[in-house]
Amino acid sequence: MIMAAEQKRFVRYEEVSKLLGISSQDIRDFAGLIGNFCMAKKLPPLNSLIINAEGRSGADWYTWAIPYRCNWEESVAECMGRFHLTRSPKVSHSNTGGMDILVYECLNN
Repeated sequence: MIMAAEQKRFVRYEEVSKLLGISSQDIRDFAGLIGNFCMAKKLPPLNSLIINAEGRSGADWYTWAIPYRCNWEESVAECMGRFHLTRSPKVSHSNTGGMDILVYECLNN
């Protein structure tokens, strides 16, 4: 999802399904985990970049966002603004450097 934000692009449900080998129903849970992780780590909600065939976030995103008081359009802008790559390798490394440790902690808590 960070790579999508770096390229200022969205990821369709079908892409997530093929990439992870999960059903479209399971994408909802996956997206929620990403969003919860991002919010816990004070990052923009990268799950806002997952879109349906109409080019919008699904209804489940809005349900997930209620407790966080997130606005979809603002969340997308925040993701792309925070992670968009300049030509600097330093910026690229800062976007993903150390994420493996954060993801490990998230999955094991």
